[in-house]
Amino acid sequence: MIRGILILTLVIGALVAAYHFAEPPIQNYLLEGKMKDSAQAAGRRANDDQRVRVEIMKWVEDKGIPLPAADLVVIQENETIEVAASYSVTVDFLGYEKVYEFQPASSEEARKHYAFNKSQRRR
Repeated sequence: MIRGILILTLVIGALVAAYHFAEPPIQNYLLEGKMKDSAQAAGRRANDDQRVRVEIMKWVEDKGIPLPAADLVVIQENETIEVAASYSVTVDFLGYEKVYEFQPASSEEARKHYAFNKSQRRR
């Protein structure tokens, strides 16, 4: 009986830990999908970069993702909108700390452009 309770406690603890450590990468994956969808939908309309920024920041806020607005880059060239960002999430579970660094983007071009802009801002 005690052995069963101990095993159940360990299984529940493992599930809770898995949830804590898996949530940030899953949220990042969803954010990248939102960026791609928003950029593609807005690419059909002119002068929509601000609307995309507001839409993504609202979504980020609703999901509780710690992405500062200053680290969200929305680039509009002709009829194409590219979105990129960079943020980190620290997960602390029972004294074990893991820092995740994320760079979601609507495309690889946007990711490269954002990396260039970020390096220019540090100078």
